[in-house]
Amino acid sequence: MPERSKVLRGVVVLAAVLSVVTGCAAETPGASASSAPTAAAPSETPAQAPTPAAEPAAPTAPPAPEPSTAPEPSTALVAPDPSIPGTAPTAPPAPSDPAPAPCGTLTRDEAAAVAAQRLPPPLGDAYFTWDTTYTADDPGYDPCAALSWIVFPLAGGTVSSPNAIALFHYGQYVGPATAEQYGFWPAVERLSDDSIRVTYPYLLDGDANANPQGQAVARFTWDAETQSVEMDGNLPPSGTGVTAAMHEVTESAAPEIILTM
Repeated sequence: MPERSKVLRGVVVLAAVLSVVTGCAAETPGASASSAPTAAAPSETPAQAPTPAAEPAAPTAPPAPEPSTAPEPSTALVAPDPSIPGTAPTAPPAPSDPAPAPCGTLTRDEAAAVAAQRLPPPLGDAYFTWDTTYTADDPGYDPCAALSWIVFPLAGGTVSSPNAIALFHYGQYVGPATAEQYGFWPAVERLSDDSIRVTYPYLLDGDANANPQGQAVARFTWDAETQSVEMDGNLPPSGTGVTAAMHEVTESAAPEIILTM
């Protein structure tokens, strides 16, 4: 009996061993004990929480249209920038002077002939004439001046005979300087392009007929606005020159002249 008990214990032990071996092989088939996974030691660093997934982006609005680069009209006053070409302030154009009148086309002799025909006759009588050659060298006439002159003496007269001063505007005859004709030769001088000064000699009481001591000075100026000649200053006493000339004419056996003063 003891032999049989030993055999039974051996069978039981062998079955137990086989059972253990068979169980291990079933858990890790084809894997050895040395390649079995090792359990990871617990980490001391706490595991990070999973990052929440990003929220879906909001729908993007369509891009706004870019503003036009063309300047819009504006009534606001903007100071110009001198550094930008074409924006520097431009001074208003200065008022232009009126264009000078063209020079007249008449020569001195031609102008004298025209004036002699249009001047009132000497002493108011057509019997007398003006001498158009006596002052041929006088520089008073200028067809390019706003105001010029020619002095006409009485043809065949004397030093105290009346004279006439014809005035011209750019070579065009405009009339006598004065309505009355004065004796003795006047001194005429230019002051400017449109102005002259005349000094008239005349007799004072007691003066010799050929040596007048009186003087009257007048200025004649062309007025562009009125298109006429303006006079300021003084003239000889009325009738002085004409009276002296009349005496000389009658003494020289010329026809008698009666002037109404």
